[in-house]
Amino acid sequence: MVYPLLSTSTNYLSTQMAIQPLKEGTDMRDNVHLALATFKDSCCLAPIANIKQCIRLLSSRIATSAEHVSLSYVMRGEYPYLEAQANLPDIFKKSLSSFEDILDLRLLPHQSEGMEASSGSPAVPE
Repeated sequence: MVYPLLSTSTNYLSTQMAIQPLKEGTDMRDNVHLALATFKDSCCLAPIANIKQCIRLLSSRIATSAEHVSLSYVMRGEYPYLEAQANLPDIFKKSLSSFEDILDLRLLPHQSEGMEASSGSPAVPE
């Protein structure tokens, strides 16, 4: 049986078309891992810690700080953000900023063309 050359070139084109979304996906994964590592580092936790542990530790540190600071969750669209209602020390600002970076990276699939986030995915990756 003779196979037409068209099928080989079609497979090659399909492979070439698949490379860009795969590259974007791996770049996004790397960016999320870096943002998570930065957040964990700003909370002074081990790399094996999860986001819940970081948020709990951050909340307890803010609650026991010398300054009177209130921390609350605010929904922006479908994602929660942390907001402080007073002046924060720089270490807490850094932690909140790195948490927002994680959420901003999470929003990227909704903004880029050709990539769609699944509706069953968690709001914040752990």
